[in-house]
Amino acid sequence: MEWSLVVFLIAGMVSLVLLMGIIIFGVKKSSEYKELQKLFGEKDKDLNSTVSELRKALKESKGENAQILERLKNLEAIVTSEAWDSIQSGEDAETTRLHIEVEEQEELNDSDKAARIAKRVR
Repeated sequence: MEWSLVVFLIAGMVSLVLLMGIIIFGVKKSSEYKELQKLFGEKDKDLNSTVSELRKALKESKGENAQILERLKNLEAIVTSEAWDSIQSGEDAETTRLHIEVEEQEELNDSDKAARIAKRVR
């Protein structure tokens, strides 16, 4: 055999080994990327569901904040009114009476009671 043919065969074998190494490396990296993509897909779904839950909770808390603010305004109006002071001290006249006894007989929640009393003392 001629030495050029031997060199050519050796170079071909080295190239084949290198090519196989590149193919094996590529397949391995491709499977790793697919696993990462699957993992990130699952995490993305979890994050999307968490974000939607947080948005829903935020909307609910905004509604609750508005109710609390309205009740606070009513209670503030009651506490700072002169009519309430006169009723609490027992000096009120019949015209400033708030008819609290009548309202207590009705089935109202605390915020509705506060709103009614606040309307009357304003």
